[in-house]
Amino acid sequence: MTPESPSTEPAAELLTRVAGTRAAQDRAAAVHDQAIRDAAAAGHPLTSIASTLGVTNRKRLYTVLGRPPADHPGPPPPTPVVFLRGAGATTTSWQNIETAMHTRGLNTVRDRQQAWNLARADTPVILVDFSTGTSDVTVGRVKARWTTTATTRPLAQLLPRAERERLAAEGATWLDTPVTTEDRHADLPLANPDTTTRLPNQSIDPDQLARTVITQLR
Repeated sequence: MTPESPSTEPAAELLTRVAGTRAAQDRAAAVHDQAIRDAAAAGHPLTSIASTLGVTNRKRLYTVLGRPPADHPGPPPPTPVVFLRGAGATTTSWQNIETAMHTRGLNTVRDRQQAWNLARADTPVILVDFSTGTSDVTVGRVKARWTTTATTRPLAQLLPRAERERLAAEGATWLDTPVTTEDRHADLPLANPDTTTRLPNQSIDPDQLARTVITQLR
């Protein structure tokens, strides 16, 4: 598959993220205020709270404690996770790409099973595969699912070796009976290959990768 040509129009998702990060900032401020209330309610003096914050003016602390918390703020949205896969990539490439993701508030994981578990829990997981053995860098949302594989084999292969040999020595003729078993595997395919972005792997721009990840969060 050929790499996608850069669009002449700015990605709308980048503008949407401006509003989203502002909302996240407001939520973080509300959580911070509640942490102050909790510390004060537990008996910590304002001087200790102010010292923890590195401030001497306690006016804002009095303001926070003097107003009620927001009613029913609702749960925070799930934090997207970027699943990085870079077989053969240099340590510098890994560091630069992770830094670009972290700068934009995007958490990263390297373990496939961890990525699968997060996707299974409905966390948005974006794959960034910059392995050196591929011509393109793949950026796309993935989904977690179970796949089942049916395998037919002689019954003897399902037994421990010692038991198999013992039964064979006793002349058990049923050891060659074919049986079919089903094995379940944790699969992590692309959620929608049609919306997956592929970029040339010759010169990876970490910032471009991070912006591309954001466009996959729509």
